Amino acid sequence: MKGKIVKNYEFYVPGPSLWFCEHCLIDLKVPVGVTQPPEHICAKRRNFMFPLTQKIKHKEIN
Repeated sequence: MKGKIVKNYEFYVPGPSLWFCEHCLIDLKVPVGVTQPPEHICAKRRNFMFPLTQKIKHKEIN
């Protein structure tokens, strides 16, 4: 029987999303949905790998 497989993730951010490093302030735009926070090797923190923090866009209230 053929069917569609659906997987529910505990963490999911649909794309596009914006992320930044709290240490070196590098920005990253991710055009696709992600199931875990992106990480990068931070030069300011001795080349350790750190997860990025999501930038949240707030809607303006008129």
